[in-house]
Amino acid sequence: MAGKKQKHKRKWYKPGLKKSTPKRQKIREKNDRAGAETDAWESERIHEKKARRKRNLVRAGKGMIIVGVLHKYKKGFGFLEMTEERERYFADGDERDVFVAAPDINGAMDGDTVEAVLLPRHLWRRNRPEARVTKVKVRSMTEAVGIFHQQKGFGFVTAEGSKKGEEVLVFPKNYGGAEDGDFVACKIIRYPIKKRGVEGKIEEIIARRGEPGADIRMLIRAYGYQETFPPAAMRQAAQIEEEGVCVAKSR
Repeated sequence: MAGKKQKHKRKWYKPGLKKSTPKRQKIREKNDRAGAETDAWESERIHEKKARRKRNLVRAGKGMIIVGVLHKYKKGFGFLEMTEERERYFADGDERDVFVAAPDINGAMDGDTVEAVLLPRHLWRRNRPEARVTKVKVRSMTEAVGIFHQQKGFGFVTAEGSKKGEEVLVFPKNYGGAEDGDFVACKIIRYPIKKRGVEGKIEEIIARRGEPGADIRMLIRAYGYQETFPPAAMRQAAQIEEEGVCVAKSR
């Protein structure tokens, strides 16, 4: 039509879509980050709410008391192997070990015999039996045998053997002459309390770093075997050796 300018549509334009520009991309990324932070905050809030319910149940003395051996993993959580009759607590015949979340360990270590409160079903995660440790009845670990790692201002012993993976904090006053990389036996002097880890004192240097056969001697000690035989066994071995020599000579 005369007197009117015709609008020219750009080639990239499509109804309902907008051209992606660096500015719009930044806005989109910012919104995605905000959404992820909101989801994380909501998830944390839900977990805190559940943890608060657990603490309230324990303080009120509600829930069934169970006793078992705790098997703890590196990530902090664990499973409770019940030592009592399961039929008293699980009428449906559920034979799975009871899950214990990291915040509910309450200072217990791997292998400890503990007393725990079995939580109500609506607080279970993924419909798995869950409990909160209230008391440690028997400690399974009295010393840690492993490699000593020295840092600036502190050190720690990484346990080997049946307690492999446990880390025991050692302060300089308790080094006992040990150096970085030595194979040591460390006595537990303080067990975990709340956010404070286990603390120990080095009582024996099994072998120095790089010493031949050091790893074998450490593993023998870590698994509770003896490096020397009792006197009676040594006498019997000597007698067998003499008899064997005599028979060989007679032939």
